[in-house]
Amino acid sequence: QPREAGDTQTLSALCADDFTLTGAAPMPLDEQAFVGLCAATHSATPDWRFNARDWREEGDRVYVTAQVTGTHSGVMPSVMPGIPEVAATGTHISLPEEHHVYTLRDGKLVSLELGAPPNGGLPAFYAQIGHPLSM
Repeated sequence: QPREAGDTQTLSALCADDFTLTGAAPMPLDEQAFVGLCAATHSATPDWRFNARDWREEGDRVYVTAQVTGTHSGVMPSVMPGIPEVAATGTHISLPEEHHVYTLRDGKLVSLELGAPPNGGLPAFYAQIGHPLSM
């Protein structure tokens, strides 16, 4: 399967119990919220691609540069309080380049830090589909 296949079961199994995601949303997300966000973005944007490159491993960390693209061709469900559901717009999205840091422990993903620029991450996704977030 392609890496962006939307396989949330495998994604969940790869995460440690104390997993956290930072940088993509206005607040840190735990494993359940992270997997939910991934499922939501995949259903709303089935052709979602991270376009990852420049992989570098240093000890328990992996550094990656990514630049997300896709087409908002499905409903984007509400992923957290204050963020609305958005019907498909057909809009092609192209988010700014991000620098990700994956931290591993005992073969599990403990944290994912998305170095999203101020105009990136979830707010950029919503802005590009015509629904800027007011948070």
